[in-house]
Amino acid sequence: MYATPERPTAMKRTASMLTPSATANYVKRLRTAGGALSRSQSIDILPSATTSRSATPAPAAPAFYGNPSEAPRLLAGPDEAGLALIRQSLEEAKPRGHAVIKRSASFYSASECSIDDPFPTYKPPADHWDSKPPVVSEASASKFLVPTGVAFDYTPPSAHSHGDPIPLTCTSADIVLFPRKNRIYGKNLSTSEAPSQLAKIPEKFGGLTLLAAATADHPHLFAAATAKNQIYIYDVNKPNDALLWFSAGAEVGAMAWSRTVLTVGDAKGRIRHYDTRITPATRMKEQARKLMRHQAKVTALGYHRLGNKLASGDAAGNVFVWDIRNQLIAPMDVGEFVQRRKKIQHDAPISAISWSPWDSQTFCTGDTAGIIRRWDVTDNTPRKSNVCFPRITDHKRRVDKIIYSPDHCRETLSVHTGPALDGALETRRHEAPSVERVDASNRDVGPWNAPPDRPDTSNAVVVHTGALRKYLGTVPVSATPLGACALASMGRKIVFAVPDTGKIEVWTCWGKQRAEPRRTLSMMLR
Repeated sequence: MYATPERPTAMKRTASMLTPSATANYVKRLRTAGGALSRSQSIDILPSATTSRSATPAPAAPAFYGNPSEAPRLLAGPDEAGLALIRQSLEEAKPRGHAVIKRSASFYSASECSIDDPFPTYKPPADHWDSKPPVVSEASASKFLVPTGVAFDYTPPSAHSHGDPIPLTCTSADIVLFPRKNRIYGKNLSTSEAPSQLAKIPEKFGGLTLLAAATADHPHLFAAATAKNQIYIYDVNKPNDALLWFSAGAEVGAMAWSRTVLTVGDAKGRIRHYDTRITPATRMKEQARKLMRHQAKVTALGYHRLGNKLASGDAAGNVFVWDIRNQLIAPMDVGEFVQRRKKIQHDAPISAISWSPWDSQTFCTGDTAGIIRRWDVTDNTPRKSNVCFPRITDHKRRVDKIIYSPDHCRETLSVHTGPALDGALETRRHEAPSVERVDASNRDVGPWNAPPDRPDTSNAVVVHTGALRKYLGTVPVSATPLGACALASMGRKIVFAVPDTGKIEVWTCWGKQRAEPRRTLSMMLR
């Protein structure tokens, strides 16, 4: 009677039953093909009958792949079909509905995210940039933002209401433009001369409401808007002589320059581009391009430094981005997903828009509730959001202006105003938190982005690193609400209008860039 061979017991399903050396190579291939395996996805390797080095290695045993419901597939070892099945099972085991963030050398942007869910929940890793102390530049505004002691008088216009911003701007020729009743005065900050009158607005057209200086291509041009919808264009070298003037047709809410083109947004949500090279003014109005998408008063305008993009904000909190090179009247499809549509939406009226001079495709928007958000328009694909991290920076007070520093410092200032505060200003000056105060257990919150002891930002300037990632300090300017501010002297000075005192104060802003020592031949030989 022949002995019946012993039937083997049910073989445990494994990814491989190979010799020890072949097993190690196979696992390495799986890790390379399918990514790092978690404990629940680890490969179970059955020990071979002969595992000692002295024993003769056993031949490769077959491996089974596939689901239990399927007929087992017999393979003579690992092949591409087996790797494909393992890779598929690993992909199905991956958690879904979260954003995979890729590290960028300059900033974290939503265009760098691979998002399956249009509303992902992002949790920063342990080594997130918020957990690291900021690198403070030697020319930082947190050190150099102090008053110079220079101040001059101004008078609010006749049509000015309490709480409205004061018309204030500065040309690239370092001339501060400010009102005294219905007259426009200029003060050259590079000299010690007294302010001089540059223009006078006729009283029949109402008081002065807005001032806007042209870009560096035309440093002597500026525009003035009145309460009765009149717009004047002046040259500082020709005092009291308007180059041209015309009617806007509705209350002017914001003005911005791009070389010789003056862009005006009005109370009816219309945006018009006036080319000031066209004369007379009637022809300029006829040939002006008109954009319509806002349903509320246009309150803020901001041009890209190259002049090819324009961002506009209104009193309803909506922001649109326009490609000036495109002749279509529809705005760009940018923003974050709101009901499966991309929008840039704030909960309060937009009060400030500013484009970054370093990341040429990013800009910031601020509103009257103190919220600042940063956007990236590099990727215009429909599935990706354009919001940048941090998503929201909340300062609790109205954002009057967002200012970017020169390239050598890379900081961002936000100027805020609010109710009058009690107490001496010296006691409210706040520096960045020290490293000893950082709570290591709270790294996900980001102590440098939102320190717990941040002071009130009323009538103060908040200093951040270039991409708004880290908080550097708060510098109070006045105990009473600020009227307006403007950057001057190529970023080295900033001027503030304080309505209660009737003064325009000049402050230093960023320090000068340290000149590199000249290398001589003797120094090089050393």
